[in-house]
Amino acid sequence: MLLIDASLGYMKFKHITFDGPDEDQEDLHVNRRHLTSLAGFLILFILVAAGVHLLSGLDFFESIILIIIPYTFLWAYATKKQRTFMRYTQKVWGDHIWTMQNFMVLLLPIGLFNEIISQTPILDAAMTSFAWLEQTPLLLFIFIQLSSMVLAFVGFHPLVTLSLQGLFVTPFLDTISPLSISVVMIVSVIANDMTGTFNIPITMLNQYFKRNPYQLTLWNIGYALTFGGVGVLIAWLLL
Repeated sequence: MLLIDASLGYMKFKHITFDGPDEDQEDLHVNRRHLTSLAGFLILFILVAAGVHLLSGLDFFESIILIIIPYTFLWAYATKKQRTFMRYTQKVWGDHIWTMQNFMVLLLPIGLFNEIISQTPILDAAMTSFAWLEQTPLLLFIFIQLSSMVLAFVGFHPLVTLSLQGLFVTPFLDTISPLSISVVMIVSVIANDMTGTFNIPITMLNQYFKRNPYQLTLWNIGYALTFGGVGVLIAWLLL
């Protein structure tokens, strides 16, 4: 999908020329080296987290929490940037630590809401209304994709959407492939990066382009639907 998007962009805008600042070969080499280093950092981090997950039996996200601090220190030492890393950490620590309450306000109510809703008849009533989707997995996948997009339009955080969908799809996991459902849920969240009106990417574009966020969502909705449709197709093939 990334290649398709890049190809479409190239075909649409190839007639437009951009005269940017000239960069010498040394600058280009440094930029490529930094990008390569960043890619290596991320790939190796995921591999290490996956290794800890497999060897220890911990959940994947618990493995990430366990290794993230020693891994970043070791990487800074390996790239000979430990002093820069320490100075930067000391500089931004105060600003970042006092914004953690935003995540607490978001995540703690999610857990409380999920626990409460699972103990009430509301979820049972909803499952009764949508029980027919168990016989039509393709429609269930489409429902997950579209519901994620609609909730993003009105400001639901992706983590909230995932938690609600997790409660909803749990009864279907005995008859429908959990792998297929996981693919749809992951792809739906990624697609919302392009259309979620209150998400960070759209907010950043709004600041740069000075456009209404819903207009930016409208620009991207076609590709997001295509992206989600591909995810639904993959999930259906995995059944």
